[in-house]
Amino acid sequence: MRVLFVESEIPWPTDSGSRQRSYALLRALAARHRVTLTAPAGPDSGPRLQGLAHLLEDFRGVAVMDSHRRRLPTVGSRVDRFGQYLADWRRTSVPYVFRLETDIWRSKIAEVAPAFDAAFCRHSFMADVVADFPRGRVIIDADDLQYIGMRRSVQRLVFGWGTPMAGLEAGRMFRYEQNLFRGAAQTLVCSEGDFKRVRSSRKTLVRNGVDLPGADAVSRPSNPNVMAFVGTFTYGPNVEGLKWFLQAVWPRLRK
Repeated sequence: MRVLFVESEIPWPTDSGSRQRSYALLRALAARHRVTLTAPAGPDSGPRLQGLAHLLEDFRGVAVMDSHRRRLPTVGSRVDRFGQYLADWRRTSVPYVFRLETDIWRSKIAEVAPAFDAAFCRHSFMADVVADFPRGRVIIDADDLQYIGMRRSVQRLVFGWGTPMAGLEAGRMFRYEQNLFRGAAQTLVCSEGDFKRVRSSRKTLVRNGVDLPGADAVSRPSNPNVMAFVGTFTYGPNVEGLKWFLQAVWPRLRK
């Protein structure tokens, strides 16, 4: 089969958990199918693509500015801003932050869609890029259910004019994702909890993993006073989790 792999970034080098999962999925697909990657491309794309050359049949880049997603309205008076969002909420079921600033990427993919047997969307928020594909030929890798993150963000907000919009967006995001999963050919998740949350019979649990280096590469002198935290601080739950660990667990371990 010819598979179009839709990503929000070129997954190389594999220096983050998201890139590691993307690379592993690409490698698994390339072992049995012909894979074309589509992702935002910038000045550094050439060297990064070299690390994936052995996996890809082709690459279809898009300008970074054409891959930006919209944000909740932040311009204008408070009343007008909320009114504009309500109008948008009634007009379409697609979450505001799931839509691209322009339709250029989507239109480029629509032109080549007949050449592919399936589209593999690395995140649920990438589905708008392949909205012109038959839904039965779209596979969603929902490593994170976006509506859960939005709900948690709403719970942490101090009430203000942005809170009602975020709350409405969380609800719209839940309905959109569940509808997306029901219509997709297959939905992949990486945890048992998310597997139960996805309301579709066409779902598969694909856990996160890592390729370990050889024993010599990880051999280090032991130091009982040092612990390594492996994770990126650009991902909010990692920061929240480490704070909890330092407050609730680390003092007990030190004892």
